Amino acid sequence: MVKDSGAPAKDGPNPTCMRLELEGSSDLVKLAKLMRQNKSVTDVDVCVHHTFTQTPRLDTLSFLERIGYSLKRLRKLEFYPGTGNYNVVPITTLGAALRLATKLEVLYVYHLELSGDNQDFRMFAKNLQRCQSLKEVCFIDCQISSSDTEQPTNPQENTYLFDPIAHVLGSLPSLQVAAIWANDLGQLTPQSLEKICGSSSIERLMILGFEVDDQQASVIFQALARNQRLRRLNLSCHLGAQACRRLSQMLQNNTTLEKIKLDVENTVKSRKDMVEIAGGLALNPTLNYFRLAGQCSIGRKEVVEKAFESALERNLSLTAFTLLDSGIHTPKMEFFLKLNRSDRRSLQQRESMERGPWIKALAASGGDIDCIFYFLSANPSLFML
Repeated sequence: MVKDSGAPAKDGPNPTCMRLELEGSSDLVKLAKLMRQNKSVTDVDVCVHHTFTQTPRLDTLSFLERIGYSLKRLRKLEFYPGTGNYNVVPITTLGAALRLATKLEVLYVYHLELSGDNQDFRMFAKNLQRCQSLKEVCFIDCQISSSDTEQPTNPQENTYLFDPIAHVLGSLPSLQVAAIWANDLGQLTPQSLEKICGSSSIERLMILGFEVDDQQASVIFQALARNQRLRRLNLSCHLGAQACRRLSQMLQNNTTLEKIKLDVENTVKSRKDMVEIAGGLALNPTLNYFRLAGQCSIGRKEVVEKAFESALERNLSLTAFTLLDSGIHTPKMEFFLKLNRSDRRSLQQRESMERGPWIKALAASGGDIDCIFYFLSANPSLFML
């Protein structure tokens, strides 16, 4: 079934968008003919119903390959299930659609159970590598079919089935957004984590749902310390002593990251490690958002609170800050965040005490008495308004 996914009645159907409802009864020959005749479609949404996976494999591969071949201007390709349940889709099926889609810019894969062996996943990665114009790639809430991960032969290979795909994402020259939210996609090697985190093009990166241990997290932060492109990071990982040290170094050296969200579950055990992170945060010049999410057992928190109060006093860019699900957040921390939201940085970087910017900062404070007192104390000439 083919549907126009364009909106508006008053403007008429959108000739650049196509939605394919793939079911077991779908006439693939007819659909392929319609695509060959189309000269304008750039965006294709593929809704994969569970009955479609029973279609003979060669017919499916041939049809999906034609999507990339027939639609010469194909820009966006999106796969998702027809129901709320996971539908099993061979990774070779997705790869067939990519093989000839040389102008593809956006690839979304949602809530699918991917099946195939090591060779199949490597072939998909090879097809993905051909799509040099890709700007966004998202695998959201996906998993690998249990029939593939539980095979008794070569269990080590099956554990890392998705790894070649992650490695390729780090080498695509135009990729700006990479999001991998795994339900169960096995594990990633340190080499692939280093590759994707060291990308010279990715600006927004999400890696969630993998078992990223302390050593692997250290590899990530080492790569990010040298990365001068990434602006947003969303990562779930374990934070031991080594990773905390590397995170602190990364915060001191990276000059492009603006937002960081780390989900560390219950892995930070030491107050010393938290103080180390605070030391790095104090010297970071670009972050405006930092969130360390999770419940961690660090015992008495007064030392940690003082460390982060000191960090926020020195940090002039942070405007939003959450530590351990707000378990550590004092009025003093909030005070410095409010000053930053009132543009404390630009005031402290000015050599003159010209009143214009200070008056602007007073207005931005929204009448907060603490901010007003701070600004008036720092520049007494404001009393002469």
